[in-house]
Amino acid sequence: MSLGLGSPCSLQSECSSIPHSTCIDFQCSCISGYQIREDVCAKKVSKKACTTYKDCDSPRICSTRNTCDCPFTMIESDSGVCLYRETAANQRLIPVSLGSYCSDEIKCSGTSKCLNHLCVCPNGTVEHNSQCMPQMTGQLLLSSNDTVSPCPTDGSCKLPNCFCSKTGMAIPGGFRPKEIPQMVILSFDDAITDRTINIYKSLFNGKHRNPNGCPIKGTFFISHQWNNYDQTQWVHSKGNEIAVNSITHETLSRSTKERWRHEMVGLRDSLKAFSYIEDASIKGIRAPQLLLGGDAQFEMMKENGFLYDNSMSVKEGPVWPQTLDHQLAWDCGEQNCPRKAHKGLWEIPLQLLQANDGIWHTMAKTTIKPYDTRDSVRQMLRRNFYRNYKSNRAPFILTADTDFLTYLPDNGVVHAIEDWLEEILNKTDVYVVTTVQAIQWMSDPSSLSNIEKFRPWQCNVRLNDFIHPCEVSRSEKNNINVVMIIWYGFAYLECSATVTECGRKPM
Repeated sequence: MSLGLGSPCSLQSECSSIPHSTCIDFQCSCISGYQIREDVCAKKVSKKACTTYKDCDSPRICSTRNTCDCPFTMIESDSGVCLYRETAANQRLIPVSLGSYCSDEIKCSGTSKCLNHLCVCPNGTVEHNSQCMPQMTGQLLLSSNDTVSPCPTDGSCKLPNCFCSKTGMAIPGGFRPKEIPQMVILSFDDAITDRTINIYKSLFNGKHRNPNGCPIKGTFFISHQWNNYDQTQWVHSKGNEIAVNSITHETLSRSTKERWRHEMVGLRDSLKAFSYIEDASIKGIRAPQLLLGGDAQFEMMKENGFLYDNSMSVKEGPVWPQTLDHQLAWDCGEQNCPRKAHKGLWEIPLQLLQANDGIWHTMAKTTIKPYDTRDSVRQMLRRNFYRNYKSNRAPFILTADTDFLTYLPDNGVVHAIEDWLEEILNKTDVYVVTTVQAIQWMSDPSSLSNIEKFRPWQCNVRLNDFIHPCEVSRSEKNNINVVMIIWYGFAYLECSATVTECGRKPM
């Protein structure tokens, strides 16, 4: 009997119907030098090595793998040509490989599936030689002794260190919705660069203020590649929260605890060295591509002083965050979810956003279309906000990145955000806070009538006010290339960013 690629096999002859394939590790797979394309084995297209973008022919860029790859907005065809994704979809291009961008039009190859616009291996399989292979019994992460107990009803899970509920709808402290503030968390992904810093300065220059008179704050999940550490220092100096998204921005869903530590703690150390941000203040993690790393990720977090993860998207809700002492109140989906209890660690779920066409998305960038306007984006934000505000007032989290902020011409998205902020901040019960500030409230809930006395939300003088952010003109900058070489036990990885002379600590 002949089988297709990805099918279980025991003999090479069972894969004979597909040229250039064979039976590898009990699965029909492509032979060396070939890869899956449209369920057949096509010859791999060699890629040029590079160290900077200047080594690559336009429109290719130098990727973190030091090869000339198509940029994010494009996809590589079977012949090795970079095409815009819309063009690729219209031409019904071949399925894409593991780790590639995917959508309703751009399919994943083999047995991999599209999750959060990334081709990943489904549950029960693991990545091996760029293919999804059946997971052997000995590789299972969960044993019969690892079960997590349901949320107790006897009051044994108590704040400030433990919080859960059966449905995820319960409010910490037992308050009614109208008795608490509606928390809004503005979160931003990836590096802070020249392209985004002026946007952040506009949003967080002090003109937008909470009802207690304090400026609004945001949470920035930094990745190392292309990050400007001086600009990161400025963002932090304004009281915003700095969290980590990884050094390489590569998928870590099946990585070891040691790899997670290199990526997250390594970036935290860099932020301390180049942006003067104390490592104790960096409490949060957002997994690259929002793909969880299972118990390896959360064990690393516990061992290295992290407080929360903000990677898990939920379809239900609005739901309140909870600690990982007991079973989650929502469905974790088909990710590499934690299967053990991780006491005291908070999971801050990402509620899906509904676009103007009615489709639900995790990231804000996928909610808007080319025909959207400043007003339509404002309406989208307004509608999603009121879903929380008029129900149980679970924290409303906006997951923005450079693509979202710069999507419309003339800063249309940024103006829409500011219009929306002006509207909601006219209310006396809405506060725009950082993720850590939200956790501080959930750990010690305060009623709306006492919220102006809630110390973690007051705008006291910061202890790092003596540090002046690096604010030099472009012509005065003496840029230093910050190169990070990481040993993963099997390979070295080099990744670079920029810091100027004035961002260096005195010797």
